[in-house]
Amino acid sequence: MEKNPQLDEKLLRMAAEARNQGIPVMQDQGLSFICDYIRSHKVRRIIEIGSAVGCSAILFASQSPKVHVITVEIDRDRFEKALQNIKAAGMESQVQVIQGDALKEDTRIKVQTAMQGKEADLVFLDGAKAQYISFFEDYQKYLAPAGAIISDNLLFHGMTAGYRKTYNYNTIKLLRKIRGFIIYLKANPFFTTSFYTLGDGLSLSVITEEGYRQRGKPSPRSILLVRP
Repeated sequence: MEKNPQLDEKLLRMAAEARNQGIPVMQDQGLSFICDYIRSHKVRRIIEIGSAVGCSAILFASQSPKVHVITVEIDRDRFEKALQNIKAAGMESQVQVIQGDALKEDTRIKVQTAMQGKEADLVFLDGAKAQYISFFEDYQKYLAPAGAIISDNLLFHGMTAGYRKTYNYNTIKLLRKIRGFIIYLKANPFFTTSFYTLGDGLSLSVITEEGYRQRGKPSPRSILLVRP
């Protein structure tokens, strides 16, 4: 798809405004990696967990007019801002935002309805890091054959490499969750996972043929009980 300078400028303004308000926006290296993946693998349907203000969903959809993104945001204010930004970018026909907790049944039903019986080529996890295993378990069932799940923030500002005494209890608890998720990915026989240090750390998990056949079934207990 040809470059759209006007859209690029709008996205820069949206991202700058979000950062000024303390809303996390994905780093450029990570975004470029995902956009390259979308183009090279001809991704058409994406589920995103964690819309923030919609910048990433807009960028993903801009890679091709054939790309459609369903993005879920739990925070009401961010959801409203995402709607506003998507409209300003002229992407209402390609991006649908759902407000709710991605782990709640009513939200999953909305996602399933929005998918219209189709499968996702890509699921992007950028929501609450402590819930990554639950997100992964719940949303792998929407994947198409050879579909992938990309997870962001696995380095968490470099903190997952080791704990420091200066970290507070909640930070240490979160870091343990992220490290547990990394171990879970490595142990999961239904996905082939690669890790990248781009941006704030990414993983790319491609579902195997057996994984596709087993979608929707709980992962083996030995995987879910992993500990960092």
